[in-house]
Amino acid sequence: MVLYTPLKGNTTMNNTLKKAMSKIHITSLHLENNLITRFNLKKTYNIKSINKETLINIVDYSINYEKLNNTYANEELNNFINFITNKFTKEELVLFYRNINSLNIENNKNTCFKYATSTYNVLENKIVISDKKFIYHELFHMITAIYTKDSIICGFWQYNETLDDGIGEGINEGYTQLLTEKYFQASNDNLKDDYTYETMVAKCLEIILGEEEMEKLYINANLQGLIDNLNNYINMKTVMSFINKLDYVTLNRYNDNLSTYTKKKIIDYIEDINTILICIYNIKLKKENLTKQEYNEKLTNYISLFNNKIFIGGKSNNPSKLININKVIIKL
Repeated sequence: MVLYTPLKGNTTMNNTLKKAMSKIHITSLHLENNLITRFNLKKTYNIKSINKETLINIVDYSINYEKLNNTYANEELNNFINFITNKFTKEELVLFYRNINSLNIENNKNTCFKYATSTYNVLENKIVISDKKFIYHELFHMITAIYTKDSIICGFWQYNETLDDGIGEGINEGYTQLLTEKYFQASNDNLKDDYTYETMVAKCLEIILGEEEMEKLYINANLQGLIDNLNNYINMKTVMSFINKLDYVTLNRYNDNLSTYTKKKIIDYIEDINTILICIYNIKLKKENLTKQEYNEKLTNYISLFNNKIFIGGKSNNPSKLININKVIIKL
């Protein structure tokens, strides 16, 4: 991350950063050519885009309320439908209209994953929930999902069945939960345990890109658009590594039997992700016409978002499975 360079002699900035980072461990690394070079992953993925123009012309925009009113959690479902149809245009909701009339919702205390309280199956267009309060998160998945040929696209997540490989799961779950909490106050303990870190990352990205832009990208399942927006601030290799590392954290930190190596890797990746988020925000601020006081206040408030803890190694009441996420690498 590049702050004011150099910082020497800037007493106001130094005092502000010390206050903002009082709970953050700082490691100083060399930054070459103002680019972060630590974020390398070999993983690559061919990002797909949805041909919405075609879908817009063939999708039936009617809603079968008679069927939906006989569905489990129909009151919550109708509440959700009323909200999104008033907030977004028909063209933006083409995937919602494509999926809504064939949606199935099942109440089952035993979902297919150990810690999951709810799931959405894209292939079956089916939500399984252990309680009605979990439905909003899965409904956001439903309105951004499509299965074409050998690929699944759902919000910011894409999965290729042939390659058995995917990308974007971390940011997709995080932003889905952020929208769930923002609009339906559904911040239940279970989901917050699951996606606390991912939701924080999504919030940080939303601050950078803007709420309207992030929601538009998500509702249109436009992962490539998200990548292009981030590429306005940092190089493409760093963008892809950022997304891949968040995926690694999301996909591995719930394992009850994490090896010491994997746990360390997760923690290292979290530090990397935190660093790049602050780096991007700093670049954004420096492009704005701000006074030093405004800059300091905005950066201080942004950094304060990282003062949190998450579970590593499954969900448990064991405090040893909680780690701090407020360690970042500041590159001076």
